[in-house]
Amino acid sequence: MRVGWSSLLSGVALVAVAATSVHAETPAPDAPPMRAKPCDPVTVLFEPDQATVPASAQLALEQLATCLMAAGGSVTIEGHAEERGTPEYALASAERRAKAVAKALGALGVQAGRIRTRSYGQEKPVCTEPTEACRAKNRRAEAIPN
Repeated sequence: MRVGWSSLLSGVALVAVAATSVHAETPAPDAPPMRAKPCDPVTVLFEPDQATVPASAQLALEQLATCLMAAGGSVTIEGHAEERGTPEYALASAERRAKAVAKALGALGVQAGRIRTRSYGQEKPVCTEPTEACRAKNRRAEAIPN
């Protein structure tokens, strides 16, 4: 009996399609539920001694809020401060910044129960040079989707 290539190839194609569809329909038993596209983190920079969310961050926060509501996710907002000032002042300043971003996300429709805040003060700088440009990078709140 002679089998042509087209017969063999069509049989292989059917097996591949069947294997793919079976795999796609059978998730692992301990796999987490599938979520929509993961949300991107957002960094909001602040002026010295300020905790007012700047207008320049509005679009990024709107996109994050939309994504969080669509994906059903939560977010942790980490507040940070520059190295100048006392550690206590830096913690308080960083907390105000984190809460300002949380309030902005709440105003955009994200439920308060899905927002956590955390203050790091001076503990986690992204830049350590003693320049104003570097300090500006450390005066921030980072909204990190969970």
